Amino acid sequence: PGVIVHVEDNKVIGPVTPKVWAPNGIQVSRGSRGLVKGNEVHDATSPNPSAGAGSGMLLFCAGVSTVEGNKVFTSDLGIALGDNEKARVIGNEVSDSVFDAYSLQYIGTLFGPLGCPTFPSPTRENLLEGNKAFNSTENGVSLASFDLTDPMPPTKNRINNTDIKDSGIDGIHVFQGSGNRFVNN
Repeated sequence: PGVIVHVEDNKVIGPVTPKVWAPNGIQVSRGSRGLVKGNEVHDATSPNPSAGAGSGMLLFCAGVSTVEGNKVFTSDLGIALGDNEKARVIGNEVSDSVFDAYSLQYIGTLFGPLGCPTFPSPTRENLLEGNKAFNSTENGVSLASFDLTDPMPPTKNRINNTDIKDSGIDGIHVFQGSGNRFVNN
């Protein structure tokens, strides 16, 4: 908490073999907050995604942050918000994700204590607007709770004006959640 970052106009290439567990291209987490703008991330993929997928960009228990005008290619998840609230994800482009292009998720205690400043840290009141999702193997946008002992589904998130094309399963998939709004996608 208290850390403010500005990550702009970088190119991040994912790890080469041997890859590590859940590599993330750019991560803002555990109370830090910031602006992630105009970056390009490639190949944030895990050798064992069922144990923890990598994200091109991840906001995890972050303070109020903005992710804007970025491009993510061929990552497990394109842009993920985990246990995060009040983020703005605007005008990004994600293509060829192994799983989902945009993922709003509640992790909770699934992997044990992960250093969030507060617990539980719900995934709520986030805004995704004007984004693009192309060729995801699974979903263009997904909302899910992964903590089976203390599920807290994503709530009151807004997904607006998102262009979703050629998803392998669904354009938008709500596994769990309530009060979420999807407009002009």
